[in-house]
Amino acid sequence: MPSSKALIFLVRQKSCRLSPRPIRRRRTSSRLQGHNIHFASFHFLFDVGCLIIFIFNMRFRFLGDVDCPDWLLAEIYSLSQMSASKIKSLGTLVVKSIIDGELDEEKFKKIAQDSKLEIDELQALTAAIRKIFISSSRNSVLAADLSDELQQLGLPREHSVIISRLHTDNCAQITAILTEKSLRLSRLVSAEVEPCNSSSPFAKLTIETSSVQDGEKLKTEINIPKDSLGGILTELKNIRSVMEQLKQ
Repeated sequence: MPSSKALIFLVRQKSCRLSPRPIRRRRTSSRLQGHNIHFASFHFLFDVGCLIIFIFNMRFRFLGDVDCPDWLLAEIYSLSQMSASKIKSLGTLVVKSIIDGELDEEKFKKIAQDSKLEIDELQALTAAIRKIFISSSRNSVLAADLSDELQQLGLPREHSVIISRLHTDNCAQITAILTEKSLRLSRLVSAEVEPCNSSSPFAKLTIETSSVQDGEKLKTEINIPKDSLGGILTELKNIRSVMEQLKQ
């Protein structure tokens, strides 16, 4: 179930159109007036229930035609409480971190201070905006569709337009980054063959890799028979030539 904050926000948005009309005072018994009030309240609760069911069954293109996760729905409510200028600053910072691979800590802390938010709260909002940009680029969503769907989730129109424009301006770069990282768990940083004792039948190969997810570096040591080094080198050269042909 979504968080109570997100549901309250969505229900309040709709309640202005669903709230029961005031009952005209007539010369009727108090018992009949009570029936009228209960009947109007029943209709109001029925409409709110339909709204909640509608939200739970919605599918969104920018998420790959699936339901919106509960945590994202809650963070969109929090984003709606920020000013449009802060949304633009945070969105620009998130886009830059996706493209460059690093988040500007000084600007991040300044936005947190100006918005009077705790660091962990702003980190959650950053994760939500990052999810929106990456999912929208991955699913090739148009700016108009993204704006409409964000508004359906409760984000104000001005905020939705700002995020949609940032998506349009940076979609090509984000897609290129995602393509480069697809089907890849780590990157090769370095590979060295360390000199070993001439009497040893093995050569020591040290490979350093960097994780695509968090950038953590890992060193792996492999002992390779010396008489196999020539064959391994030939195979690696063949693989490299095949990969270069595929890029063309």
